[in-house]
Amino acid sequence: MGDGGTSSMIMLVTALVISSISSVVLINSWSGIADVIEEQGRKAEADSATDVSLAGDTTNVGYVTGTSRITLYFQNTGTTTLDKDKTDMAIYVAGVAVSITGTPAVVSGAAEWYEGELLEVVGTHTGTAHANDDEVMISLTVRSHPINGVIGGDTLNEVVRLDA
Repeated sequence: MGDGGTSSMIMLVTALVISSISSVVLINSWSGIADVIEEQGRKAEADSATDVSLAGDTTNVGYVTGTSRITLYFQNTGTTTLDKDKTDMAIYVAGVAVSITGTPAVVSGAAEWYEGELLEVVGTHTGTAHANDDEVMISLTVRSHPINGVIGGDTLNEVVRLDA
């Protein structure tokens, strides 16, 4: 009788230890899932605050035929400061990467590309030369300064008419 009670007690203690370990593992797993969900929420928030649009007359975009030089103006239409460093943005004309010449400049002279500010970007591309009145797709990808430790991004695609 004493043996049956002892083995039952050992089984009970073993079951309690195993269930405690399982609970710790499940709680840690849930904590990891909650962290991922929180990170995704912060990323979505940063992306929604990051917005850019093409500024100016889209039927009259400055283009120099001989050098394939294009001058574009973009407006920060989001609620966060955008990164104006040319290494952190990508511009394409008709699917061909634009090499940004010089430093993109905020038109007002502000030090940063704040909400509502215009950015002038001048670049050249090595793709097919375009002529006056050609319509081409302009693509721009920008990123924000960190928001709650996360960087937001936005991509603009718009058809413009070149004025050579």
